[in-house]
Amino acid sequence: MEASLKAKEEKRKKERAEKKLQEEKELTPEEQIAEKLRQQKLQEESDLELAKDTFGVGSEDSSRIDSFTPTTEEDFQKLGKLLEEKLQPLEKSPHYVDMLDALFQACSLSCKYHILTDTEI
Repeated sequence: MEASLKAKEEKRKKERAEKKLQEEKELTPEEQIAEKLRQQKLQEESDLELAKDTFGVGSEDSSRIDSFTPTTEEDFQKLGKLLEEKLQPLEKSPHYVDMLDALFQACSLSCKYHILTDTEI
């Protein structure tokens, strides 16, 4: 994630340098409009990429939960670790235990393995 932030910062520096060069030139009104549109488009693309990185959307990075599909035992262990990292910051919330309870119930409904209850032990 730090690499993407550094790359974005470099991109912004280049954009600022280009902008400064453009300001030094005298532009026709049409060129000024075209330049404003170009800069607006660059800003929108930058904002979109930042939002995608923030929310983990559209990333092909296999370290993200949304794009990770486990198949091997190691993959499932990695998924468990990713879930732990995602949920751990939330554990101080008063709703955390209720969420875990609902999550485990929903996930275990279709589980093929029989889980022993207290009355069966």
